[in-house]
Amino acid sequence: MSLAQETRASLSGIVADATGSAIPGVSMQVTNVGTGVALTTTTNDAGLYRFLFLNPGKYKLVASHSGFKTFERDNIELSVAQDGSLPVVLDVGAQSERITITSEAPLVDAEKADRGMVIDSQLMVDMPINTRNPIMLAAMANGITPTGGSTLDQKPFSNSADGSWSVNGGVGSTLEFLLDGAPNNTIYNGVSTVAHVPSVDAVQEFKVTTSIYDAQSGHTGGGAINISIKSGTNAFHGTVYEYLKRARFNATSFLDNAHGNPTAASGLDQYGFTIGGPVRIPKLYNGKDRTFFFFAWEKYREDQEYPTEKIASVPSMLQRKGDFSDTLDNAGRISEMRERAFAEAREQLPELRRNFFGAPADEFVPCPLNNGLVFAAEY
Repeated sequence: MSLAQETRASLSGIVADATGSAIPGVSMQVTNVGTGVALTTTTNDAGLYRFLFLNPGKYKLVASHSGFKTFERDNIELSVAQDGSLPVVLDVGAQSERITITSEAPLVDAEKADRGMVIDSQLMVDMPINTRNPIMLAAMANGITPTGGSTLDQKPFSNSADGSWSVNGGVGSTLEFLLDGAPNNTIYNGVSTVAHVPSVDAVQEFKVTTSIYDAQSGHTGGGAINISIKSGTNAFHGTVYEYLKRARFNATSFLDNAHGNPTAASGLDQYGFTIGGPVRIPKLYNGKDRTFFFFAWEKYREDQEYPTEKIASVPSMLQRKGDFSDTLDNAGRISEMRERAFAEAREQLPELRRNFFGAPADEFVPCPLNNGLVFAAEY
């Protein structure tokens, strides 16, 4: 059994008056700006309040108590697995009076010693990403380096490179991946790696933790990448996108220009859509402020040209006639045929032993360009 790690945030603090004395019994309310979902609580005898299990996003906090002005703060940004601390100071006055704070310094994460970086959705949109793989942006955090080799293996569906990272000089492929709190690791070729990479448009944000993480993700040999998926809000939102690559759009490299080689004929299409909003069933149910949905779909198609794809082994001119006297092995020695008919390697295969379909099939096989040790044909 594996326990899920928490991707949701929390918000806590102490409510006090202007002299610094704690105020118990203060009514506290925090509201998600996007969904309208509100949670309430009251401060304890020490003036402490705490809200748990808050989805990443923007919130509004309201504190009210008789004999004091109502406190309100907007634009409270909570990120993945953040334990935000927000002290509240109430001024003496009528409760109907309201003090609204619209802009202030970011919250202090005073309850954990984690070190890392949060990659939010705006950063993922602004930064160019190879093959639109959001996990590759983890390289922007301090102390983490990709060890997966070639960028050809960094596609969203590739398990070989996406999960290979070294944290603070540690052993690669010991990183823990989380998707909305659930373990997102799998075993590929005997090595632990990421199981599923969501599309860029489906990711709300993710946090790269590189050191001093707490016990909930402390069973790995490296750090952790904690991904939070987007959710629906009270307003319908969606995206439709198509990212493509064509040879005619690509610049020719210096060496290709020097040798007069054409641009590599590789093509890529990466397209999809997302949609999210409140659940509504006409005349039956209105999910505003209560129930939401989010759906994402993506398709990836690529025609990647590799240099070795232009070389293929084909029968030599003698082999096409049934003469295997010049057939060599990898060491350049005369090949020993296994069938009894080829017991003498320098004998030619009789016409009667040739397959009935062999001669017509020769018309579809290109002739070799090199009659040396390697029989090659360019196509």
